[in-house]
Amino acid sequence: MGTTLRSSLAAAAALMACAGFAQAATVDSCRSLIGMSTGTAAWGAVVAAGDTGAFLGNKDTANCSIKVVGTSAKGKPGTTYIMAGPMTADECSMYNHLSSTDSKLNQAKVGEAYTMATSTVAKVNSLYSTGKLTLTGFNSLYPATVAIQSCVAELAATP
Repeated sequence: MGTTLRSSLAAAAALMACAGFAQAATVDSCRSLIGMSTGTAAWGAVVAAGDTGAFLGNKDTANCSIKVVGTSAKGKPGTTYIMAGPMTADECSMYNHLSSTDSKLNQAKVGEAYTMATSTVAKVNSLYSTGKLTLTGFNSLYPATVAIQSCVAELAATP
């Protein structure tokens, strides 16, 4: 009986989500899709793509500087993290795109976060279309970045 009830509840939840009853996007839910603080989600996809050679440019950066801006007051410098390379400049750029989107969300600058998320999706498309990203890398990064963009768009539309 318990298994049947759980199955019915799962089916009802799925139907409610399809009918538009899904939980509204939040800053935290969008940031979790970026995965910067956990090394998962889109961030993890970039790590995996880099580790498997999906970025096809030259490994031309020994270390990647990633700028992170918290909720600090204007004028206060952010923090710069260094990720050890070598890695391609394109991989490093992807980390910075994700970090920028995360920082904008953390500062409650949803419009700017949406612009950055859209730019990140365009970057993935551009890398693939110019032969700088493998199909496997594209198939991993594209859905992850579109999920972020969709979440931020929903967040922006929430009154």
